[in-house]
Amino acid sequence: MGLDFVAVYEDYIVSHLYFQSKEILASNVLDIYFAEYLADYGPSIIIEHSNAENGQLTLTPLPERTFPGVANAFQNLLKDGWGNILAKRAYPDTVKWLTAHNAMFAMLACGNHMIYGFRYPHPDFSQMQRKALGKTWGMTDKASCIQYLSGCMNGSSTVDKWRNGGKVRHRKLKGLVEKIDATGGERCLWAHDYQRVIIMAALGYSAEWLTFDEAVQWGVVAGRKLQSLFESWLEFIDAYLPGLCYFYDIDPTARALLIEQRLSIFNDRHQLNENPWELSWNTPLECTWTSRAPFLNPEGAKLPKRFKMLNELKDGNHSNLISVFLTPLEKLVAYIEEGGHSVEEIEVMAHCVIHEAISLERICSRVQADIARRSFNDTVARILKHFQTGINANDLLALHES
Repeated sequence: MGLDFVAVYEDYIVSHLYFQSKEILASNVLDIYFAEYLADYGPSIIIEHSNAENGQLTLTPLPERTFPGVANAFQNLLKDGWGNILAKRAYPDTVKWLTAHNAMFAMLACGNHMIYGFRYPHPDFSQMQRKALGKTWGMTDKASCIQYLSGCMNGSSTVDKWRNGGKVRHRKLKGLVEKIDATGGERCLWAHDYQRVIIMAALGYSAEWLTFDEAVQWGVVAGRKLQSLFESWLEFIDAYLPGLCYFYDIDPTARALLIEQRLSIFNDRHQLNENPWELSWNTPLECTWTSRAPFLNPEGAKLPKRFKMLNELKDGNHSNLISVFLTPLEKLVAYIEEGGHSVEEIEVMAHCVIHEAISLERICSRVQADIARRSFNDTVARILKHFQTGINANDLLALHES
């Protein structure tokens, strides 16, 4: 009575746990992975599969406390008999580097830290992810997802707060502010904001708002910025965690963010064979499989000397608006002119520039904002056309104007 067991055959798995029996066909299994922090069950192997009767996504846990050694047993199973599960994780190094960035988050959320997007695509999981993103972050579609990613890439999550008097407002977290100052100042905030881009892009893919290639490209651009700021995974983690606390306005010693647990995950994993951070921090991040065109301007290119930006504002003598809106445009031009970027990378930068310009409209009157938007939109389109990027500026602008 109540005898718990699990048996694995060539094409199906049978489990009996807590008086419930299940037979899971191999053809219905999406993934098998180890979750260390599963509520109620503790460390467990998770069999993720479609329900044979209704096709719904089902998670069947096999707890270590009930089946001692089950994790090692299933690791051997995946290597020997069910290798197709591991084959699906054979990503290029660029994607493996991004999954390593998301690993800590995935482990705490009981997802698979070896999978980009935390679980393999399934309609039920995508729907659940859309609901979670809408409730927590206000994302409801591709447009709002792109807008959120653009804001984070621009530093709107924590960097702007820090620059706009954040030290004064956070006197209650004096120890945290001092730690951020000592650890690298703004680097901690950028560590958080760029990391948030990498995580949220993966979640956007899971929600089926972004394609795999779109999501990875956002991660690549953010990842390259992180590689320019830090020398190793450890240096990044040391800066990221204070930035995370600052984002939530929570003292690092508070239990809410599980800072000690996050550190333990990182430190303990380094002792295991399947360590997500064994990949070099300086791994080249290249999406060679997805670019719509060869690298643009590999040796750099310049705008013509007489190329005028924001003509409409100049014709209207809006000198104050010209100085404000030139800054994001100059960022886009400088990014393209340095050369060596793919079309997808330039798209990401263009999204960020458009988001920044729309944010700047808040300082304008309604009439000024209308003029500035028309002039800005026209200039973005002319810049992208001049450099022959093949990017439809109207499509990008539409996502930010919705």
